[in-house]
Amino acid sequence: MRATLALQNAGIKVWMDVEQMAGSTLQAMAEAVEKAYIVIICLSPKYKDSPNCRTEAEYTFQLRKEIIPLMMEQNYKPDGWLGALLGAKLWTDFSENCNFDESIKQLIKEIKGRTPEEHEVVIAVNNDHQTNTSSKDPPVITWTKEHVGLWLTENGLDFCLNVFAEYDGSLIYQLQKLRKEAPEFFYASLRRDLGFSTLPEILKFLRALENTDGR
Repeated sequence: MRATLALQNAGIKVWMDVEQMAGSTLQAMAEAVEKAYIVIICLSPKYKDSPNCRTEAEYTFQLRKEIIPLMMEQNYKPDGWLGALLGAKLWTDFSENCNFDESIKQLIKEIKGRTPEEHEVVIAVNNDHQTNTSSKDPPVITWTKEHVGLWLTENGLDFCLNVFAEYDGSLIYQLQKLRKEAPEFFYASLRRDLGFSTLPEILKFLRALENTDGR
């Protein structure tokens, strides 16, 4: 999320993560790649092992889209289909111990040097990286309303953007506490106060909320 915010603040039009889009259907994946000028691939063993990520990466290659690799795990060397797809492409370090400020500057420079204005960038990452890279994100309690909106979008929760329009990180933090300390009231509030009407909507929101635990 931190990288996405930094790219957007730099004026780069970023489309949501393919693995976290609502529905995660092949059609949605194809449309994301087709609309993008650049696809950013987050390299890790889990990315390589994800069937959805492989489909997305191979479709990107088939359409001859620009690919920018980001290294998410130290000492990882892509092999197999992922190694063949990347060839000799150079990657930018976004692993746990990277200098984030330097890495994001390098990434922004590379994107702007290769992307015409108004073209979109897709960040393709396995869901597990939301947990692996959470230490780089600002603590939930410090989020602005813009952070909350981006978090909802990245987790396929666009349908409730209006409901959470006035929520900042402190309120999301209180929701976390409410879920743990008063679960019956929390789940009743999801339907009564926040307007979640179906079980899939509730489960999707819970998954997003759980990914913020400890942040």
